[in-house]
Amino acid sequence: MPKVSVIIPVYKSEPYIRKCAESLFGQTLGDMEFVFVDDASPDRSIEVLGEVLDAFPGRRSQVKVIRHEKNSGSAAARITGLKNVIGDFVGWCDSDDYVDPQMYCLLLEKAESDGCDVVICNYYRTFGEQVSVKRQQFTQDALSAMMMERMSWSLWPKITLRSLYDGVVYPAGDMGEDMVLTAQTTYKAKKIGFVDRPLYYYVTNETSICNVQGKENILGRFRQSKANVDIILGFIRENSIFPENSSEVINLKYHVRMHLMRLIQEKEVYRLWRSTYPEIDWKILFAKKISRRRKLNFLAVYFRVYTLLNRSM
Repeated sequence: MPKVSVIIPVYKSEPYIRKCAESLFGQTLGDMEFVFVDDASPDRSIEVLGEVLDAFPGRRSQVKVIRHEKNSGSAAARITGLKNVIGDFVGWCDSDDYVDPQMYCLLLEKAESDGCDVVICNYYRTFGEQVSVKRQQFTQDALSAMMMERMSWSLWPKITLRSLYDGVVYPAGDMGEDMVLTAQTTYKAKKIGFVDRPLYYYVTNETSICNVQGKENILGRFRQSKANVDIILGFIRENSIFPENSSEVINLKYHVRMHLMRLIQEKEVYRLWRSTYPEIDWKILFAKKISRRRKLNFLAVYFRVYTLLNRSM
């Protein structure tokens, strides 16, 4: 049984997957499994993957390629991956990103030496030639920190004990699917470790689901995000993790409203903003952990004082 399995959803990744695969197959950790989920990609992504694999013959037996007959989205690809991994720990890598050669070795060493169920690291954010380091504000109260947006919800800057995924509720859509899985596994983890090094390279891709603009795309992301946040809220209530009026719950609900900001001057979008989790109105102003910037954003939108929005975004 491999020590670490990495799940890589693949869709229209031809320009990026070579660098991604090379970084994965070049890991200093030998005992690994790589599960590529081909989400009916219409380009040469899988052919390029095969070309890279030819240069790493020692990895061939560690690679699985699972194909969806039709494009089903990243959430479905993640679920397929989870159902097919066998490693002790699960890692994730998006096919347009890449990783440090020591990433999984260092995370596994931390997990084994300290008895951790989850190990998190810092990461790089790249945009063209620009590279910046994103540092996690790590705390053992990681779920609270994630809900307050001080630690990343993302699946990729971490490894997680595979058994923590047993019985999880799966995400409802592509936007915020990381949050659904991360919230559940973080809560179930007995101990979380941290490697204070950036080891993952998150590539800002203008064609990704998060960056494609247009009214229908924005509203679609809003609807998917709300559906996934509703799953998290149900999990929180079921397990009595945070009170309904906690800063964590209020901030998570407001996070969904933020998807509408690019269209907020449209009357119908403003009404949608107002009708989304209306129970948090005004409570947000008295929530101690919520930033002044977010409170200013609420006031600016609520009173439609849009000239103030640049200060609060």
